Amino acid sequence: MHVRVSSVMRLNPAGHFTRAAKRAIQRVVKTSGYCIGQYPPVNSLAYHLQSVFSELEIDLVLDVGAHEGEFAELLRELGYAGDIISFEPVQELVD
Repeated sequence: MHVRVSSVMRLNPAGHFTRAAKRAIQRVVKTSGYCIGQYPPVNSLAYHLQSVFSELEIDLVLDVGAHEGEFAELLRELGYAGDIISFEPVQELVD
């Protein structure tokens, strides 16, 4: 598949790819069996958490039933920089 870079890969005034450029890139990548999309996807837990935490300006999370800290790790991966206090009431899961 050939893509004419001069006509498709244009940047808008803000320095971002135009929609046409994004679609062209997605088509080329899709031919290789991959998909490019927004991260996190709009319908995902990660997207919802980012939106809620940003909108409500949350700066403290109480993680009750923390197990091995998977939820805290997810929050850090999503860019959450506030405090996290984790509790795991089942001793066997802590060790």
